[in-house]
Amino acid sequence: MVRCDNCGYQNPQGALVCRRCRRRLRTRPEPAGPRRQSEAELTLVVAEGLTRLAMIAAVILGLANLLAFPVYQRVAPGMLVLTALALLAALVGRWRLSGLRSSGAR
Repeated sequence: MVRCDNCGYQNPQGALVCRRCRRRLRTRPEPAGPRRQSEAELTLVVAEGLTRLAMIAAVILGLANLLAFPVYQRVAPGMLVLTALALLAALVGRWRLSGLRSSGAR
């Protein structure tokens, strides 16, 4: 049932105008995108996103190191460390995700 904000009449579900006062009924929009049923599912989605972000960062930093070497004839040690950390974060993220999926997302 949809309640009219103007007169309070209970209209049937799906009605666009009130049967009593003929005013347009306010409909609640359906949320866009898939609904997450539990906190565990949301945790998996966030973990997957962060893992992808770490992998993208590792690829970008690795390419930056490769492109910088011919120009500067050296690569800053800090860049290599950042690349290694991003790659490590991505690999650990993938490993943890496989554990979360197999355990039913504790």
